[in-house]
Amino acid sequence: MILSEIAVKIGGELTGDGGKEVTGVSIPETAGPAEIVFADKHSFLESALRSRAGAFLVDANLAFNDPRPAIRTATPRVSFIRLLELFEAPRPAKSGVHPTVSIGENCRISPTATIMVNCVLGDNVLVGEEAVVYPQCFVGDGATIGTGAVLHPQVVVGARCVVGRRCILFPGVVIGGDGFGYHDEGGVRLRIPHLGNVVLEDEVEVGANTTIDRAVLGSTVISAGTKIDNLVQIGHNVQIGAKCYLVAQVGIGGSTKIGNGVVLGGQSGISDHLTIGDRVMVAGKSAVRESLPAGEIVGQPPAFPIRVTNELVRLLPQLPELFSRVGRLEESGKAAPGRAAVSQGRSWSEIVIPVLAKTLRVKPELIRPDMDLKEEFNADSLTVLTVVTEIESQFGIAIPDEDVPRLRTLSAIVSYLEKNYPDSRFTDET
Repeated sequence: MILSEIAVKIGGELTGDGGKEVTGVSIPETAGPAEIVFADKHSFLESALRSRAGAFLVDANLAFNDPRPAIRTATPRVSFIRLLELFEAPRPAKSGVHPTVSIGENCRISPTATIMVNCVLGDNVLVGEEAVVYPQCFVGDGATIGTGAVLHPQVVVGARCVVGRRCILFPGVVIGGDGFGYHDEGGVRLRIPHLGNVVLEDEVEVGANTTIDRAVLGSTVISAGTKIDNLVQIGHNVQIGAKCYLVAQVGIGGSTKIGNGVVLGGQSGISDHLTIGDRVMVAGKSAVRESLPAGEIVGQPPAFPIRVTNELVRLLPQLPELFSRVGRLEESGKAAPGRAAVSQGRSWSEIVIPVLAKTLRVKPELIRPDMDLKEEFNADSLTVLTVVTEIESQFGIAIPDEDVPRLRTLSAIVSYLEKNYPDSRFTDET
């Protein structure tokens, strides 16, 4: 295909040799003289210009001075998609049913549909116009495959399930397996029959090895335009709205209702019987246990360096006590001017070392005066704050937040306390 034809089909302004023959689309690292490369950012353009590519598709807003031909476009992403479509493998040129296909009774198959090697169709199956069913697919009794739908190899569509127009099911998808439904009674575990079906509305896409369970009664519904990634599990009786994105390894519990335009990040999980409002966004690996209103954005913290993670895990059980200490500190701060307390005559060093040892969970003799607590004991700022809070709580003082970062060694803590609180070495006895 020559470049001038491509420019007309994808929309854009051609500069340079329109007769340039283009045989494919490539990335800069492997592009050859007969291939076209896409760039919609300065960094991408720099890489593209260093390549051997014969032509370029570029954002019209980028400065482009290379002598090689290019198509400049005001809608680079849309034009790029149209470009890829030009070079995408075409649908099978020849329609019809392969002789190895097993067809049940009373099936209705459009003459423009294509059903390939070793597929199995049950009774009363409907296959619409220009649908394509690739090898080794199974379509159960009474199922419907809509106009222009594509079932890639080894897809299973269960009995009475509906695949809408222009849906795409990638390899290994299972539509309409029974949901995970059981009931325990008198020591006996009973399986709950699933008599419903699954309905995929128009232009739904389902990634490889995703499973969508049929309803107990009624339908599990995926509304029009929703796109589902690989390895997603959708439970029985779930209702998913239009134009949602479900990224890889999402899991949705039974009977949950999800609104329109929802985005679920990879490995996020939604508990059963919840309602998720329109346009909700859930970050990857998040666990949603409660219903969410429309427009909510939720997530959990991302990955931390392992030392920070270990410290957070160690400190989590101490949070209730830490909050309690803060409360006592606030109360003691209010009562400090009139407080009666008894000095034990101990130095701040003698007082602080046991507090450090307890908080850091080390033996007191391991704490040397100039030892950096963060470096030696993998302590972070929260650990130092815990030490400070313990001292404040015990002795009725209030150390300003801006002073805490300097308190990284035993010497620093002791020197600070001796300078600022020389007469505050109190016990809890009053």
